[in-house]
Amino acid sequence: MRYVAINELDHFEYHDAHLKAMEWRGKNFLWLMSEINATTENSQNSFTKDMCVEDAGIVFENAIIEDIVFNEYKTYGAGGVLIKSVGAEIAIPAEYDEIIESTLAANCFIMGMKGYEIAEDGRYVARFDIDGSFDGGMGYVMTISFSSSTVSWNKFSGEAWYEHPKWKKREHLK
Repeated sequence: MRYVAINELDHFEYHDAHLKAMEWRGKNFLWLMSEINATTENSQNSFTKDMCVEDAGIVFENAIIEDIVFNEYKTYGAGGVLIKSVGAEIAIPAEYDEIIESTLAANCFIMGMKGYEIAEDGRYVARFDIDGSFDGGMGYVMTISFSSSTVSWNKFSGEAWYEHPKWKKREHLK
């Protein structure tokens, strides 16, 4: 790969990234995706704007899925009347493989990274908001801990979508 970013998950924007594959290789968790954006803070982005990465792979080394939490949501009708309320539900570890398989059976997108930190034991922890369209559009947050991450790709495919003047007016989306 031409570009390699190590432990820089926080220097990418994931909104609407297409998650094409998730698989285990030993203790490593691999993701293949497209349309992630390397920010200007990313060590591999020498451009003055955030840039779209056409296809990328992420390797989470010595990974552990800490939890998968299905999002709570509320649906409101006219006049702000609550129609439906669903609380958060934590999946049991025995269900993780089935959830991943079901997620990838449909178009799967990452809505964003909800957190990235280094834990007291020195491991990284990342939380990704994943669109679980396999379940009527209900998504979930997957928390992964790992010893190191490597994002690699071959080329940039242009400016990030939100760098376009049409969207710059809506800076709050970034």
